[in-house]
Amino acid sequence: MTAKLFHRRVSVELRDDVAYVTLARPDKHNGLDWDMFCGLIAAARSLRKSRSSLRAVILRGEGPSFCSGLDVPSFFSQPGKALRIFLKYGVRTTNIAQEAAWCWRRLPVPVIAVLHGRCYGGGLQIAL
Repeated sequence: MTAKLFHRRVSVELRDDVAYVTLARPDKHNGLDWDMFCGLIAAARSLRKSRSSLRAVILRGEGPSFCSGLDVPSFFSQPGKALRIFLKYGVRTTNIAQEAAWCWRRLPVPVIAVLHGRCYGGGLQIAL
């Protein structure tokens, strides 16, 4: 199967009932920005829907690092989106930043994070 891209930052490829989820922002060591948060959540939701054939998820980072954490400069350049990341809406129990990590825990299959290079802050939360 070809890889499906979520929010320009996260790709998912299914091979032999295993989903390979790749954080695809190597130039920034896979730093978390708005699109990366949304891409992670969208990818996990998509996999949860196709869980009947899914046996495992491999979560990895493209390039020299798994995930260097929050991309602070991108948030300072978009203060409206930065505020939306940390707010909870309606009956949700998590905000977007928290959901990017918790969405993997909600999958009914093992999720294996392949760590290399930098793994700080939000990247470590996603890996855990």
